[in-house]
Amino acid sequence: MIFKVYGVSRITCDHKARKTVRARNLSLSEWEAKVAIERDRLFDESKPGPVSATLSTPERCREFIQLSDKKNFRDLRVYIYIKNGKITKSGKEARQWVPYTNQA
Repeated sequence: MIFKVYGVSRITCDHKARKTVRARNLSLSEWEAKVAIERDRLFDESKPGPVSATLSTPERCREFIQLSDKKNFRDLRVYIYIKNGKITKSGKEARQWVPYTNQA
């Protein structure tokens, strides 16, 4: 089984903000201020996505969550890669990431 941690990362939001904010006719400090505003907006509004590499056990994912900086991550959850019962065009069984619910 393969596991990942999903959530929202401020670092990812910062990369997206730097790509979208135009620097035309702005000083460096003005551009950085606009990037900070856009980063914070993205951090508040973004849907969770993968924030860790693949991990071997849910315990490793929980360790990742415990060690993560709470002000730079939000909505952290463990996901598992499972078969979804559908068949792809190539005849293989399709898989998808779903929340891991056996968090005892």
